Amino acid sequence: MNTILVPTDYSNTAFNALYYACELALKNDACLILLHVYDIPMVDANMAMELMSSMEKEIEQQTHKDLEQLMTKINDSAGGDRFNNLNVSYEARHGFALEQIIEVAEEKGAGMIVMGTTGASGIKEYLMGSNTQKVLEHSTIPLLAVPDNARFEGIERIVYASDLRESDKPALTQLARFARQFNAVIDVLHVFQHTDEEVRNYNNELTEWIREHIPGEQITFDSVYGKDKEEAVDRYIDDQNADILAMLTRKRNFFQRMFSSDLTKKMAYHTEIPLLAFHE
Repeated sequence: MNTILVPTDYSNTAFNALYYACELALKNDACLILLHVYDIPMVDANMAMELMSSMEKEIEQQTHKDLEQLMTKINDSAGGDRFNNLNVSYEARHGFALEQIIEVAEEKGAGMIVMGTTGASGIKEYLMGSNTQKVLEHSTIPLLAVPDNARFEGIERIVYASDLRESDKPALTQLARFARQFNAVIDVLHVFQHTDEEVRNYNNELTEWIREHIPGEQITFDSVYGKDKEEAVDRYIDDQNADILAMLTRKRNFFQRMFSSDLTKKMAYHTEIPLLAFHE
């Protein structure tokens, strides 16, 4: 994670995500790229190309100034000089947010994208129908979604919610590298709804694989029963006082499958910690 990309729309939610990203960059000695995607105002179709180009240049210059002021505001909120030594660069792009975020992330070789989310009554609302969810669906780069009520207080425990698949292995390898920077414990959690000998066998196999390929890491395994997987994960991260919930995404239907529940039921999971999503 040498480079962290942080898109912002200057909202309080995005500000909180940026603060979180600054803490991550500080701990990982990573470069920070602050991105704002803007729209070009509607103009007369007969306007000269030189004038349109000049207008775009002015907007881009102003955006760079706004982003620099935003970093000053972040520093002020942290006491004045906490993030002074961060390697920060600024990107101003125009177009559709999703396309520009992915393009900049790939162009700059970002190892992680950090975005804010307003949260909601559950993980499905938390992710679905937002720019964060769209980036999650279309980008292959790990995404950290930071709720607007989350505050960075260090990272000591990460819960990785697993449905015990072979594709967990590369995700856990990435997660272990991330956790190592904070000396954090990783709890691999599987929520089961019935006894399954195959699941138990794979759990044992995954344990042995981790011991062989990710030795020395603080990784534990736990399985809990739950008719509602979402509620079970909620209870577990609360009981463990987790700082981050991590998962492997398999596009949108993964979330619908893993956290399926009655749509008429009020969802009990009020997300208060960041979600770190890896991609299959």
